[in-house]
Amino acid sequence: MPIENAFERLAPFVQEFVYRQGWKELRTLQAQAIDAIFDTDTDILITTGTASGKTEAAFLPVLSLIAAEPEGSVRALYIGPLKALINDQFRRLELLCEAGKIPIHRWHGDVGSNQKSNLVEHPGGVLQITPESIESLFINKTNHLHRLFGGLRFIVVDEVHSFMETDRGVQLRSQLQRIEKYATSSRPRRIGLSATVGNLEVAKQWLNPGVPANVQVINPEVPVAPVRLSHLHFTLTKEDIPTELIEDLYALTRNRRALIFCNSRRNVEVLTAQLNRRSNRDRVPEHYLPHHGSISKEIREDAEKRMRDEDRPASIVCTNTLELGIDVGQLDLAVQVDSTHTVMSFVQRLGRTGRRQDANRIMQIYTSELEPEAGDEFYERLPFPLLKALAVVDLFLEGWLEPPLERTVAYNVLRGLDKS
Repeated sequence: MPIENAFERLAPFVQEFVYRQGWKELRTLQAQAIDAIFDTDTDILITTGTASGKTEAAFLPVLSLIAAEPEGSVRALYIGPLKALINDQFRRLELLCEAGKIPIHRWHGDVGSNQKSNLVEHPGGVLQITPESIESLFINKTNHLHRLFGGLRFIVVDEVHSFMETDRGVQLRSQLQRIEKYATSSRPRRIGLSATVGNLEVAKQWLNPGVPANVQVINPEVPVAPVRLSHLHFTLTKEDIPTELIEDLYALTRNRRALIFCNSRRNVEVLTAQLNRRSNRDRVPEHYLPHHGSISKEIREDAEKRMRDEDRPASIVCTNTLELGIDVGQLDLAVQVDSTHTVMSFVQRLGRTGRRQDANRIMQIYTSELEPEAGDEFYERLPFPLLKALAVVDLFLEGWLEPPLERTVAYNVLRGLDKS
């Protein structure tokens, strides 16, 4: 079906939103998702590159379908792996839902009790939630679950790859089956979103364990921005972030907008402090901001807000809290301090960049290792951090991603059998 016809199927308030965004046309991915959601009753797996419009591909048709009767029950459940991702998607969808008079709610550890009570008392529209908060609903709001999910029509699982080989994902699958029991009319349709699915068949099996053949995959060819990579390696005499790395990173980012990824919270805090100290030496405002799961929500949300401010450059030093799909404005580059542990993570972090028209995806990689000591065995002299980073990049250039591991039984998420 032509893209123009897909657009005409959307609700008027959604069409108006598309006009206001200045989009010249829908993307092929979005048109295919609109037709699949309108014309079939299958589950859907949308898997294309980062920044390809997957969220809109799911929600433009979903909101069009639930707008006629948004009240009385949650109609669309959005499940995200990170609180920061849920906050970002809430910000992106709030105006659209408001235009369609569709309530939208968040539920996670940083959301206030008044907002949660409002959902319980007046269920409706879209609920954005983490798996842990779903479990909290089952435990603490048992008597309200029929009202909350009785009219549920869609379940959207974002970054579905992040759940596929973890105990958290096993628990989420259990939660989805339990939620289905409360839907009174029919089984809610599941929509999975991911830019990095290593094995489509395994992903379909995860999304619909009973009938994986009933999952329609939407994965059209989409143009990807060119890649520019740079790599510096340092040999150290002591375990610390080398001064040369700080100097090079500061010169690279002081007038740019960047995400600087570290593999530990300690390195996030040390690197942020050292970069801001370097800014003070130049008598320029500190613009390096920390972001990881153990700092307060106010600091995290302030960092995300400042990154979206186009009037002044800022950079966030972070762990994987900003790896997945979060919009922090138009970035100039990503930086990786020490290698990512997986190719999948590398792709996600690189994909934070290159979102402007005709922009490149740019990453600076830094690795370091202690200088070998006299008497070390030959294998202790091998530069493993350097070799690991090179291997990850090489596999990325080949187009390879880690296939999901086959899960063993996760006994730690077993629950009592339903006696009813």
